[in-house]
Order: sequence, then structure tokens, then C-alpha cells
Amino acid sequence: MHAKPNPDGLRWDHTAAEIKDLYKKQIKEWNATMNEIVGFKGVRNFENTVHAISNLESDMELKSVQIVFYSSVAVNKEMRVAAKEYEKAISEYNLDLWMRLDVYHCFDTYKKIAFKDGSFAKLDKES
Repeated sequence: MHAKPNPDGLRWDHTAAEIKDLYKKQIKEWNATMNEIVGFKGVRNFENTVHAISNLESDMELKSVQIVFYSSVAVNKEMRVAAKEYEKAISEYNLDLWMRLDVYHCFDTYKKIAFKDGSFAKLDKES
């Protein structure tokens, strides 16, 4: 038996009310992180651009997949509805996030630097 009730980090004790407020908190957190990434004033490189954004994407997926799963498996109708609303809000946010011009410029600046200084060619296949 595990010492922690959720050794994998997942929670299964959310309430419908909590889910309704959760996406607002997460979107605020993700916006702050993305604003920090695109607002970086130093020289763009793989770590502070692509890797940082990839980490943000991973965090978004990890935090939202469990809540979205409730929409399919929750016995309580209120939970399923709250999870569907959450899914819709996160989906809209995700679409808006990737349409941000400053995010495009962040990648574009990195690409130009990486091709110019040769660092792009030095990336391993996973990167």
C-alpha cells in the first residue's frame, strides 16, 4: 500500500464546483508562464523557447486530461457537465494560445537564431 493516497499525482476527489473554478485558475497560471516565456529579453535558444513551451504544453495536458476524463466516467451528472464545461474552456484557451502573435514571434526569433548560429543542426532527434 502506498503512503500517499495518490502516488501518481492524480486526484479523484474533485467536486463539480471545484472543477467549475479550476480552469480559471489554470488558465491564469498558464498565461503567466507563457507571458514569461515570450517576454524573455535574452538571446533565444532551445531551452528558453522550445523546451520551455513544451514543458508548458505538458503541464497543460497533465492537469487537464484527468478533469476531461470525468466527462466520460463520472456517475454524477453535475460532475460530467462541469467537466464538459471545463473541456470547452480549456479547448478555447488552447486555440487562442496558439494563435497569439507573440508566441509565433518567439518561435520565429528562435528559428532565425538557431539556423544562423548552427545550433539547430546540432539538436538531437528528440529535440
